Amino acid sequence: MIQYKYAFNENDKWIDVKSINISERYNCKYYCVACKKELIPKLGKKNERHFAHKHDSDALTCSSETYLHNVSKTNLYNLLLQRIKEKGTFILKYKIKAVCERCHFPKHGLKNCEVGDTVETLDLLHYFNQVKLEKTIDSFRPDLSLYNEKNEKVFIEISVTHNVEEKKIKSKNKIIEIFINNEDQIKEFGDGIDQSKLKVVLHNFRPAKKRIEPNECKQKLSKFFAFKSGRFKIITGMTFFEYFENKKKYKHSLIYENDVSEEDFKQDSFLEYLKQTVIAHQNNIGIKSCNLCVHHTLRNNYYVYCRHFGKEITKITEAVECELFCIDNPKQLVLPDFKL
Repeated sequence: MIQYKYAFNENDKWIDVKSINISERYNCKYYCVACKKELIPKLGKKNERHFAHKHDSDALTCSSETYLHNVSKTNLYNLLLQRIKEKGTFILKYKIKAVCERCHFPKHGLKNCEVGDTVETLDLLHYFNQVKLEKTIDSFRPDLSLYNEKNEKVFIEISVTHNVEEKKIKSKNKIIEIFINNEDQIKEFGDGIDQSKLKVVLHNFRPAKKRIEPNECKQKLSKFFAFKSGRFKIITGMTFFEYFENKKKYKHSLIYENDVSEEDFKQDSFLEYLKQTVIAHQNNIGIKSCNLCVHHTLRNNYYVYCRHFGKEITKITEAVECELFCIDNPKQLVLPDFKL
């Protein structure tokens, strides 16, 4: 037996079964929101109050999905109508991906940083002062439509078993789609539509962005820098702001930069230095590194050995201060085998 919490009375007034007292039980008639057939209120103390079809045969043909859809949109319509008359508010609370607008520099390999979800609020009645139930607009018949004197509008669609049609979405009209699967969710309308309490999808709304402070930025850069003096260094894990601070700091001496894999650098920093110095040299960058010197040997395909001083080189930057540094034949200079 289908049990409903809401019905219309003989005056088309919206009735919650909990609001009916015993005297009204037999003095009024109630009708189903879905099939329009007569209902009777069940007000017993043992079971929860509800409406039931007067005739069992009507219950068999009544659609609970249609009931839920009609109840949801009618309840929401009455609520919006009341708030408009009271000149009150009706808040839409929705989640958006918070991103850092300041980091969007594609030419530097930077994309917008996602810093988690943030909740935005929008008072729908600040922009719209009229509401219609199933009003045809632009060949569409939304469940509800909010609009104003400027002909600005937003559709509200209740989805029980069927989602919003693709045609409506492609119309570029703003649509708030609310998914309902039980009567208890209708109570969640309350003072507005809250995406944390209901499944709500916004169609054709321009996503907002949250500006964040520099210390919140999650975008990281790792770079190999080479300088006029022949020196070089790798800096990993820089934020966008730190990267440009370094560019500003070295603007008179910096002659070259290249991307570095932070993961590779963590696995083997020395190997990454060997790789980056050779790449820089192949790009005709005048840097001084022991592994580029004619006196070096790459032993065991890994560490650098200086034949002149007869020792292993632990810091390839020693070449900057070495008077005997002499660049190797570029044709003989190759990258080490990185598959160790």
